[in-house]
Amino acid sequence: MERAKPKFGPVLIVEDRQEFWRPLRAELGTSGLFDQVAIAQNLVEAELWFEALECPAAVLMDACLSGEKPDTLDLTRKMREAYGNLIIIAMSRDTSFRRQQLQAGCSHESSKENAARYLINLMQEPA
Repeated sequence: MERAKPKFGPVLIVEDRQEFWRPLRAELGTSGLFDQVAIAQNLVEAELWFEALECPAAVLMDACLSGEKPDTLDLTRKMREAYGNLIIIAMSRDTSFRRQQLQAGCSHESSKENAARYLINLMQEPA
């Protein structure tokens, strides 16, 4: 039996810790909704993916890639400016960091553990 064609383009997961991005990638990949699930583990990789992807279907954005302070806020602003209606989900364990991410341009927020399910549910809502 042939696999159904994905409904949406690529998803970019910006997360430095493998123990978080692996289950996110697995759940999003097996959902069949997205044609690609890309991982960026640092800001350089995230910038490269940002430039390479024409317009991702969504981005799951960790707040802190290199340390204990949010360092993805500028990238979030850039993505928001480039793709006005892009779904960018802030996913930090720290709620104050998620608030900063929302102010920088994230459209939604979720815990890391629930981010994939949150995105899948969001994409399956009627338009």
